This record gives sequence, structure tokens and C-alpha cells, in this order.
Amino acid sequence: MHRSNLIVEEETELLALHRVIFEAKFNLSPSDIDIQASPYTAELAQRVLRTIVKVQSATDMNKIERWSNWLEHKKEWIWERCLSYMLKIQPSHWIRMDYSKKCDYVQWLFSPYDLLEVDVERFIGEVEKYRQAIDKGHPIFLRSFGYATDVILDELEQKLGRKLPPGYRTYLRNHNGGKVLVHYCTFVVEELNEVIPLHVIFGVHVEKRYDLAYWNTFKDEFPTGHILIGETAAGGKILMDDLERIYYWKDMEYDDPTRNEGLYKVADNFDAFQSTWKRMIKTI
Repeated sequence: MHRSNLIVEEETELLALHRVIFEAKFNLSPSDIDIQASPYTAELAQRVLRTIVKVQSATDMNKIERWSNWLEHKKEWIWERCLSYMLKIQPSHWIRMDYSKKCDYVQWLFSPYDLLEVDVERFIGEVEKYRQAIDKGHPIFLRSFGYATDVILDELEQKLGRKLPPGYRTYLRNHNGGKVLVHYCTFVVEELNEVIPLHVIFGVHVEKRYDLAYWNTFKDEFPTGHILIGETAAGGKILMDDLERIYYWKDMEYDDPTRNEGLYKVADNFDAFQSTWKRMIKTI
């Protein structure tokens, strides 16, 4: 049988192939679900990236470190998309795999990022936790930031200069906020007749851009008497007053942002706010 080789030598073609593979492997709404965790796709992703680094480092040795830093910077992005894949697709053969096979599967899923053994174990644990919740009929909207201890929450209250409403404090203790996962998590603002996609509920002692204490240092820039607890996908903010009533703050370009302009009530308390969340397929 005649065999031919596909030879890709041009740097621009290699970069294009790399982008195509990344798009195929980490697409949130794949039409071919077998691509992302395929060992063949995983090997191809590794080979293409290694070749790009080899070609570019021949004239600039700094490219080795730059590509390494780029891939490390992508870790969290890849992690979230791989977790999304596992929860949306829920490959049936996963439950029949032994632990060793699951480790291989996860590495194929993440390729060209090469996970450490401890990260593989952590990812498998996270998948199992969410799958168990789904199997029990509990909808998963957010990837939790973990939990917050009472000591941490007491410190937060001191920083905010106010007590947290009991229901919201319990939520932070159990979940500590989280980022939307798998689907857009939407809520309705009846006064505007709009469906709003949620992006994140802020947590405590987490990454700065998602940190409650950090965002509330800007209290002079949003309506008085409220704390900022989250953000929507379009950049609007989620606020809460002393009575735990939840508001959507749509527009923030005001001469006096401390006034209640652009503020729309969406729920009487945080539990009621969660009960309004609906799913919409996340495609970007």
C-alpha cells in the first residue's frame, strides 16, 4: 500500500495547525465529542507545540521560556474547559475505568498541557464530586471556590464594617462563591424584562479579581448601603443590602455612583436569588 507523509515546515502553517487543534480540543460545544480526549489528538497537540518551540528557539532561545509561560498561563482556562467537557459530555466509559486509566484519560484531555500527578488527582476528585451531585439531581451552576471558615468570615465583616446577612454568610461558609461552569447561569430582571447571564459570585481569600474584600474597597463607587457580591457576564454587578435583598446594577456611568440609579431588585434574599438561576448553553 502506498503511504505518504504530511510535512508541515512553514512556521505560519505550524501556528495555524496549533490554533486549529486548540480550538478542536477545548471547544465548549463540540460537535465531535471524541476529539478532546483522544490519545491521537493529544499526541498531535504535543508534537505540534514541540515543533513550534523547536523552530522558533533555533533563532531565539527565549521562545522556550515564553511558550512555557504561555502554556502555564493557560492552565486554569484549560482546566475549566476540561471540567466543562467532563460534566456536559459525561463519557459513559469513565465510570468503568480504573484509576490508572482515568489518569491517562485526563492527561489526554489536557494535552498539550502536561499535568503534575497531584493536579491529575485533584481534577479527578473535582469531576467525581460534581458528577455525584448531578447524579443526585442537584444542578451545578458554579464551580465553587471552596468554603470560608467562620474566622475568615469574621475578618471579612471587620473589613466591610458590617455584619453579613445569615443566609448569605451560610452560603459563603459552604461554597465561598464560584464561577459559572458548563452553562451560562441566567437570572431575570423583571423590571427590565431582561435575562442576564451571571459570571461570578465573589468569594473570600480567592484570586483578586474574584475577591469580595477587594471589590468592596471601592464602596464609594457603587450605591450606598450595599455590598458588591458578584458580576454578570456583560460587566453589570450584583449587589446586596443589609436585609439581604439582591439587586442588579446595570449601568455604572453616573455622576454620583453612590445613588441608587440603575439599581434593580431581583430577589428578597440570596437563597431566593439562587432559586431563580436557569441554564443556558455556554458557547463561547
